[in-house]
Amino acid sequence: MKTNKIIAPLITGVLFAAAASTYADVNITATGSTAFRNIAVDAIKKLYDGGSPSSVGNAKDAAYGICYFGTMSNAIPSLGATVVQFHATFSGSAQGATDLYDHNLIGVTYSDGDHSGTNGAVEPSLAPDLAFTDNWPAAMATPIANSKYDDNGLDVIGVNVFDFVANRNLISAGLTNITRETAKLLLTTSGNQDGTSAGMPANYIGGSNTNLIWLFGRDIGSGTRITTFATVGFAGQPTQYAVNSSGQYVLASDIAGQVFAISGNGITVGSTAFVKTNTTLGSPANGYALDGFDSGGNLVTVLNQATNVIGYAGLPDSISSGNGYQSGSPNLLTFQGVAPSPANVESGAYPFWSYEHLLSVGNVNGDANKQLVKASLLGTIASSNFQYTDANYYNNGSNPQAARLAYMQVQRSVDGGPITTVAGSIYGF
Repeated sequence: MKTNKIIAPLITGVLFAAAASTYADVNITATGSTAFRNIAVDAIKKLYDGGSPSSVGNAKDAAYGICYFGTMSNAIPSLGATVVQFHATFSGSAQGATDLYDHNLIGVTYSDGDHSGTNGAVEPSLAPDLAFTDNWPAAMATPIANSKYDDNGLDVIGVNVFDFVANRNLISAGLTNITRETAKLLLTTSGNQDGTSAGMPANYIGGSNTNLIWLFGRDIGSGTRITTFATVGFAGQPTQYAVNSSGQYVLASDIAGQVFAISGNGITVGSTAFVKTNTTLGSPANGYALDGFDSGGNLVTVLNQATNVIGYAGLPDSISSGNGYQSGSPNLLTFQGVAPSPANVESGAYPFWSYEHLLSVGNVNGDANKQLVKASLLGTIASSNFQYTDANYYNNGSNPQAARLAYMQVQRSVDGGPITTVAGSIYGF
């Protein structure tokens, strides 16, 4: 594993305040992880002079995302007055790595707020230059060899903490922990499968609740899903659920791609696409249904209003008050008896985590300026200046949400694989 420890230069200078324009000397496009996007956005903004570029769009919009534009003369002196337009559209780790390698066109926002290209003509999409991924490409359901990417896909820029989260009615009934074995079984037998089988009672895992558990999970393009499956040793097609517009539990594949407001059974959520339509990775050729939530935030939001539900998500989504988390009534489960936290990941006590990678291909498609932007972005995110001081996810008061690279006392070379120290393996799975 290569961990980049370049310390990014301090960003100073005057804020770029030019009017929105469809013109830019450099257009660079990034995609990938939804779990890491807030950290990625923080780092992208730091590359710009003044650290606060002009922007258009929404960083959480997986359709077209956000566009930043301005100059990067302080972070990258050789660019001088070059205008850099940075498009970021976050669609999921596996989806991003695949779109990057295959040069698939993705939706992007431009600096003028529409999808016009640098020549004024309509260009609704670009091929990505970079992909943030929670996993090595070789871990995807349709794997791509790590060697197909620049630096063999080993540009590690961070560490993600994941967790299992339960609805509070299960916590009140005494459910506190989930093991690797029960999590694996839950992925196979949750809920009342099409009304034909018994499903999995909650008290099989713990507590006094005897009702069936419904599992909420992520779509096939998600790095969170890859990490979960690898960590618990699950292979195949999971049984994952969602809720329809009336708040009823249904197989996630039954409502894939539908956009609706949920209002029923105590669940109220505004109109959004809860279960992702994924025509690339969710094709029958992969043997996987379109069977998971499009984001961890949506999953946790619905879970916190439902009953008898367990889901898996990234720690930031699980402990966001905007998704329904209550600090006085936490509903995160311990895994293998250990609580999810950055400190427990850094020490090696908690095994449910993954590295974050910054991928590119063809040495960033042979563009010298894009190579400079990638190198500066890589150095910024992996630097102690960023991870110890600047990024909110690392320094959120007494409640940090991401482990820090330099604090990691352990390592792994395969997603979900053995965690080792200098002395050897401390987890045997």
